[in-house]
Amino acid sequence: MLPKENQISEGDQGRTGGRRRHPAGRPVPRGWLRRSPSHPRGTRFSLLIPLLGFLAGGVWGLATTAVDQHLSSIPSIAHDQDFQSTRDASRAIIDSVGPPMLSFIGVVFSLTLVAVQMAAQNLTPRVVRLFVQSRVTKTALALFLGTFFYTLVVRYLSLRVEDNVGKDDAFVPLLSGLFTMALVTCSVLAFIGYVQHTLRLMRLTEIIDLLTRETLRTVRTVKRPERAPRDSDQAVRDRPDPHGHHAGLDGCPGGRMIRYTGPPGTLAGVRSKALVREAARNGYRVCLLPRVGDYLAPGSPLFRIFGADGVEEQRLSRMQRHLSTSSEREPAADVAFGLRQLVDIGLRALSSSVNDPTTAVQVLDRIQVVLIACARTQWGWIEHADRKKVVRLLESTPSWDDLVTLGCEEMLLCMGASPQVTRRFMAFFEDLEQVVPKYRRPVVTRYRERLQRHISRAFDDPGVQAFAGVPDRQGIG
Repeated sequence: MLPKENQISEGDQGRTGGRRRHPAGRPVPRGWLRRSPSHPRGTRFSLLIPLLGFLAGGVWGLATTAVDQHLSSIPSIAHDQDFQSTRDASRAIIDSVGPPMLSFIGVVFSLTLVAVQMAAQNLTPRVVRLFVQSRVTKTALALFLGTFFYTLVVRYLSLRVEDNVGKDDAFVPLLSGLFTMALVTCSVLAFIGYVQHTLRLMRLTEIIDLLTRETLRTVRTVKRPERAPRDSDQAVRDRPDPHGHHAGLDGCPGGRMIRYTGPPGTLAGVRSKALVREAARNGYRVCLLPRVGDYLAPGSPLFRIFGADGVEEQRLSRMQRHLSTSSEREPAADVAFGLRQLVDIGLRALSSSVNDPTTAVQVLDRIQVVLIACARTQWGWIEHADRKKVVRLLESTPSWDDLVTLGCEEMLLCMGASPQVTRRFMAFFEDLEQVVPKYRRPVVTRYRERLQRHISRAFDDPGVQAFAGVPDRQGIG
């Protein structure tokens, strides 16, 4: 049992309301956190917008044909010479748009597939989701499909109406023809925007800037300002213990290991507030062992729960409903994934088959921006307290050392004898040492010293060593 001062009153136990929220802090629709791992958040609605555009084209076709039929039934309008003179032109417009639009959609698909293939080969396969999630692509495809289906519906209904009217009351699809012209104009403008957008996504700088902005948004939504640590608690808080031992759990005797029992998938988000409410309601203290981004296989360690002796394991396992899984890592709550994508691009640039140090320098520019943003945010074990300021949930996140290691280790190992990259790395570490808090500088200093030793080993000529060790934010101009 918990000490008396840590018990929760009945009034607090009943406070379980609140809207579900995205792991990054934004409200999300009900049911998002229980999606199947085979349908990640970024792709679940990939076909919704094109499907809505397709259906909207059919609805507009029904509506405009009905209006044209009504206008054609009014004698004063139907026998007007100007009105009748537009009949052949309107039919010609409708007939000439439908079949070419289907070929047009095929061209769009081909362009998208080529762009995705080039991005996956030249950068990293993980940036394919940027094309899949692009709203410009979805909107353009929806407009093209809607235009095609609209002309198809209008032509079909026009033929049916013409079969049912007499020669003197010929059907004139005036509004349908005008709307078809408007859709074609919008489709051409959308195609121009789509091509421009696709070409932008095929540029390296655009991709790494998108990844950087995405990662910085995730850092900002964390909202965990770091305070200078006391003399000895930084090592405790900044280095997670996989067994769940933590100073914040000293008041809880024992602890029970709860393993994952759901379908396999990547941990994509944690409803920390809901976990805190449930833990407070039942008098538990919970340690969430995996991090966001870890792959959960059935049987993987999930929770270490303190203060739950004698409670059925099946009941404790229900706390899994406050976690969301996906088939792949998602950037919304995973800062390390953003760094991982940038590092992958840098490693490919440094590989012997590509050998593009300028790209590696551009990647280091963005990694530096992300690390500086992370420098004043709390990492490691994150404490979540209830309304009585009792710690109810400990969530494991990457430590500051983990983030620096992720951003630097592999690129240091793979850069070889490239003075352009070593000079940029020297400026990288020099800037970090000046910006980050003092208690977070040791790991940066260690990597700077490793870089200096690498320069001594990679270059035999003392003059080249001196040149390669000069800090330069552009590498070599």
